[in-house]
Amino acid sequence: MSCANASAQWYVISGLHRTGDKVTSAADGNTIQNGNDNPSVATDAGDGNDKEEITTDTPFVLDMPDVLQVGLVLPFQISTKANSNFLEMYSGALMAVKDFGATGKRVEVSVLDESEPVTPVTTAFLEDNHLVIGPVNIEDIQTALEICPSDRFIISPLDPKAASLVEGDKVIQAPSYWTRQADEIIGWISSDTSWQDEIVLIRDTSGTDAEQAAYLVSRLVASGKKFKTVGSVQDYVPVQNGVSRFLIASGRDSFINTTVRALGILATKYSNITLYGTSKVRNSSGVDPEHLYNLELHYTTSYFIDYENPEVKDFIYAYRALYKQEPGQFAFQGYDLTHYFLNVLSKYGVEWYKKLPDYSERGLQSDFRFEESEAVGNINTAVRRVLLGKDLSAVIQ
Repeated sequence: MSCANASAQWYVISGLHRTGDKVTSAADGNTIQNGNDNPSVATDAGDGNDKEEITTDTPFVLDMPDVLQVGLVLPFQISTKANSNFLEMYSGALMAVKDFGATGKRVEVSVLDESEPVTPVTTAFLEDNHLVIGPVNIEDIQTALEICPSDRFIISPLDPKAASLVEGDKVIQAPSYWTRQADEIIGWISSDTSWQDEIVLIRDTSGTDAEQAAYLVSRLVASGKKFKTVGSVQDYVPVQNGVSRFLIASGRDSFINTTVRALGILATKYSNITLYGTSKVRNSSGVDPEHLYNLELHYTTSYFIDYENPEVKDFIYAYRALYKQEPGQFAFQGYDLTHYFLNVLSKYGVEWYKKLPDYSERGLQSDFRFEESEAVGNINTAVRRVLLGKDLSAVIQ
């Protein structure tokens, strides 16, 4: 509850917090600034009252609101045992609002506890907010879609399964889908492999979680790179003059753990072995991290915090000062989501959802990049490449 209590401090700053009736901030910010760390992305906006026609592939009217309205729908479970993860996520979101308030922008935040039956998402709530982050679960998102106005979108903040709702519905999938991790790892291993190297695909043939394994194989075939398929590495002899680049195609923890252990033993005899995989390999339950570092695991992931990043350090210091505790992954997620979508809203106005492909941002924990799509909604396609080193380092590539 400390995070929720601390948020009350923010009633006195420009970035406004509200949980019930609307409150008007005294600040009046006219300058819209771009939070993207790419200096080539320019930002221009009027004083909030003018409408400007912009010529793009999808014409729209730049209608800039005087106050940016944000709605958060999270399962706080306040009436039972408060969910610390979502209180933390809420606190991270308020940190982003605080940053916007410090620059003179006017932001109001409405909050619903989706776990409470007395506070359901209503059409009025969706209409009143330019941005709606949440609900979290796919079932609750589907319910909210039934009453979602035609000019509003629901931002799915966590559930990967919600990506299935994007096509044909008014959903924006903030976490990148697992297929993007697979695409990125294939691109990575393909660009690393020279003519002296050998790609070795270790495929799980049990039939469990076959979809993801089959997709990874299909993308490797489509890359045009030659590769060898093996079911085990017990009798494998690495190439002599190049690097044997192993790729695990499985979602089963037991298979991943057995394979990593076998590769780790093989690496004690040969130094020219490198392992590739998605975040599933890195996060597999029971896997020995020492093997992953020795194999210099190359993996792709939707979330990774570089604690050497000065911006990450600044966020941690600010979070500690305000909440008297350490920020976790949910705090970073809340901050990144709110920061990115507030930037898009402040740049493009109430029809911000039409311009997602035009604006990308590198967050503290995750990145945002949306591509042109015929689907009504959008899926974030940005993933991070992370390289583990034998010196126990972990760096973003």
